[in-house]
Amino acid sequence: MASSDTLVGSLPVGPDVLRVTTFNILAPVWTHSSVYPGMDMSEFDPTKRGKRQLEVLKTLDSDIILMQECQKSELDQLLRLDGGHINQVYDVEFCPFPLTFWTNWLTDATNYEPRQNGVCVLTRRATLKKLRAEHLPIDLPNWQHELPEYALGAHACLVTVEVPCWGGAKALIVTSHLDADSAYRAGLQGTELARKLGQRIEHDCVIWGGDFNMEHRHPALRAVEREGGLQPASGLLGVPTVYAVAATVRVDHVFCSAAPAAGEVAAGAGRIALECLGTFVPRCPMGHTFAVLPCLTELQWIVCSVRGERGWAVACLTVLLLILLFPVTILILSPLFVHRCGRRRQCERLSWALEEWGSDHLPVTVSLKKVTV
Repeated sequence: MASSDTLVGSLPVGPDVLRVTTFNILAPVWTHSSVYPGMDMSEFDPTKRGKRQLEVLKTLDSDIILMQECQKSELDQLLRLDGGHINQVYDVEFCPFPLTFWTNWLTDATNYEPRQNGVCVLTRRATLKKLRAEHLPIDLPNWQHELPEYALGAHACLVTVEVPCWGGAKALIVTSHLDADSAYRAGLQGTELARKLGQRIEHDCVIWGGDFNMEHRHPALRAVEREGGLQPASGLLGVPTVYAVAATVRVDHVFCSAAPAAGEVAAGAGRIALECLGTFVPRCPMGHTFAVLPCLTELQWIVCSVRGERGWAVACLTVLLLILLFPVTILILSPLFVHRCGRRRQCERLSWALEEWGSDHLPVTVSLKKVTV
């Protein structure tokens, strides 16, 4: 990881700069051969991955760490490593999901037993003063009557901190893991959460990072920016963060407060804008045929539509269009065929991610600075 350390070190630093990392650390519920065909499952050993994750977090040395797919038992083990290093440096806020969450993915990887999963926010005590925390449901109200129990209960973890280096500004730190089974539902969750964040005027700025399960081109992320008064903070959008066997994609992002509208300034809402000074995302030394899967948004739209998530009229129309526009369908699917032919090489890339970073997701780290507006 030496070459990557150099890149991390190149991120801008300063007395008024905060370093923020979002990192999906891979819950054991997913670590099964049916999810990772062709992989040696011993590479997913949680104890080994936990030790590597701690090394990664030490190297990144971020002021704010936003983590997803935190199985409580594995998170507790991570917090105990190296004499409780993380607990010594950071305030830890774990936001649990119900035990029924993701039970549709249960396998012998967890002995078919549900595990407590959730998301987590770490804030460095030396640079931030934690004021309060909130666990905010992100499901839409009508889903309680429409979706199975395993799809319900996701929450966002909200932590309010005082930032002395930004003149005592109150920052709302947010992390979330949007729906893993449906990009359509993930988009609805993200838009609704952004709307709620945009309505909160008691904070001076917002920093939101997590696993959005959507690439930056997805229309829902434009809605996130619009509804939440946010802007993308993380760059290097052509560098993948998810190393699945099928393909590599980029769905892990960081957003932050954009410059407030003129009306908000006049009303004295007190919100400040943030500026990203640099982004670090690890790069696989093996290279890629397609660094990020082309047409991910279109593929997700097709899958969600065919499954009837937008209504059965849309499902029928989508199937009809796929048949009528068969050459276009083949073109959209062709990158998946290319990845399928190169599965062995893709498994090697995944092995690299697990060995070097402790997860099939790679961390995204940004340097943020307050902007005077």
